[in-house]
Amino acid sequence: MLNTNLSFPTYDEKKKIGAFYTPSAASLILCEWAIRSSEDRMLEPSFGGCDFLEQAKLRLEQLGSIMPNQQIFGSDIDETAFAHLYEKFGINKKNGNFFKNDFLTLSPQSFDNKKFDVVIGNPPYISHHNMSDSQKHDAKVTMKHSGLSMPNRASLWAYFILHSFNFLKIGGRMAWILPGSFLFTKYATDIRKEIEKRFKRAIAIQLGERIFLSKGSDESIVIVLCDGFLGNQSNTTFEMGFAKNLQDLQELIASLKLNQWKGKRLSDRTEILLMEDGGRQVYNKIVKNENCHELSKYMEILIGIVTGASSFFIINQEAANAHKFPESALKPIFPKFFLCKGICLTNKDIEKARDDNLPCLLINTDRMRKGGRIYKYLEKFPQDQKERTRTFERRAIWHKPDDGKIPDAFFPYMQNDGPRIVLNKLGITSTNTIHRIFFKPRNRKYIQKLVAISILTTFSQLSAEIEGRSYGSGVLKHEPSEAKKIKIYIPNNFDKKEITKTFNLVNYHFRNDDHDNVRKIADAFIFNGLEKKLGTRFLKQLSSSLSESRFRRQGKKQNA
Repeated sequence: MLNTNLSFPTYDEKKKIGAFYTPSAASLILCEWAIRSSEDRMLEPSFGGCDFLEQAKLRLEQLGSIMPNQQIFGSDIDETAFAHLYEKFGINKKNGNFFKNDFLTLSPQSFDNKKFDVVIGNPPYISHHNMSDSQKHDAKVTMKHSGLSMPNRASLWAYFILHSFNFLKIGGRMAWILPGSFLFTKYATDIRKEIEKRFKRAIAIQLGERIFLSKGSDESIVIVLCDGFLGNQSNTTFEMGFAKNLQDLQELIASLKLNQWKGKRLSDRTEILLMEDGGRQVYNKIVKNENCHELSKYMEILIGIVTGASSFFIINQEAANAHKFPESALKPIFPKFFLCKGICLTNKDIEKARDDNLPCLLINTDRMRKGGRIYKYLEKFPQDQKERTRTFERRAIWHKPDDGKIPDAFFPYMQNDGPRIVLNKLGITSTNTIHRIFFKPRNRKYIQKLVAISILTTFSQLSAEIEGRSYGSGVLKHEPSEAKKIKIYIPNNFDKKEITKTFNLVNYHFRNDDHDNVRKIADAFIFNGLEKKLGTRFLKQLSSSLSESRFRRQGKKQNA
């Protein structure tokens, strides 16, 4: 008998193996779509808490199956999953339908060489960085045997999708609950292309509701439905849709079954596809205006310095005092964007960070002498770690991470409520959690201030949503190549004094946490007089689209 007195995994243990079990309501919706006959055979590659298996059994019974337990199959590596299997079905590991194996090591031969009508599930969300050596090996071998390729940075769930092709009957279906990265990573683009080659119809539905919150994860979700498996003979295009919650998803799929719903062609940035018609029309009009430009027209955007060991090289005031480092051995550095509440980094911001004992001091070895305090501090760095840190290998001197490039301004790598540009009044650099902006030579100070105002408009904040990528809990990320594509509007007629006045006003409201007023001030200043060209409601339309876009990303409503 299977031991059912197991201790259930902690959050960290679940995260390590990607075991965030699917809510029954979501499993029900997908099973009702995917299982269509009392004779369907269903495979779940990572059955975990058995929610999909339970709903599959109920669905088969509804369709008239006499022995539904014989039509459901699965695999999992987690002992706890088999405790759930025994508890809910009375099935132990000796049953030939279920294997305590990594799905990537299985083949149709494992299941009596019989393929399946349905492959369905919620595969493990484990990034490539966190995959074990054995998982990476199995993934590589699986792709080789399947004649498929996958970029080295792909997460584990990606290999589950591609490997599932080998288990499907012609005409079969797949239904998956996948992370939001399915819509934007490069390797996900490759997966979508492989699916498009093999199915008559493929649909991706972005889900606003965070269905794993009660399980300890706020991962954003995409529902992927693939219908009519053809092997390698199709030429379809993914359709895109959005559902605010599981109830909306159920209604959308009900319309899909009745052929009353058709998604938008997934060939552009997701946010443009899902934008309301009015907002999209206004946005496109502004983009086509001669005064609209990408940030790249005004600046170069580079990552901040890479230390290779931030906790060692960037210290707080307490550590500096404990080591009795002289001020000449320390350089102020901008390590986290939240340390500046405004749009201009000042000495007060860094002084407050020092007073709050936050790491904001870069070890400066320029004046280091042998046997001195800094010299002895560097000697404490573990030799084995020094030898295996590639960042050190790429530097002329391993303990000098500062490249000497002082930016004109900073741009956040990650943010929740939209990006802002912070002008660098202090003349310091930043870590690689913050991008560095280098304005092009002819951009004078008032132009820099104008750009910093313009990016705060509703239009540019919407552009940032379009160009950026949503990760995990809904944080918005911009690589430098993405940030430079953000659109800003620069009016022809502007007064230098008014620019400075508006810049200072915006900075004041930011520092007082009055973000709503910030956007209103920026809109009024940048788009003054455009109502005749764009209509009196153009800002409301843009604001509505921005609010909806952030809802899709964060799963919660914001003020428009």
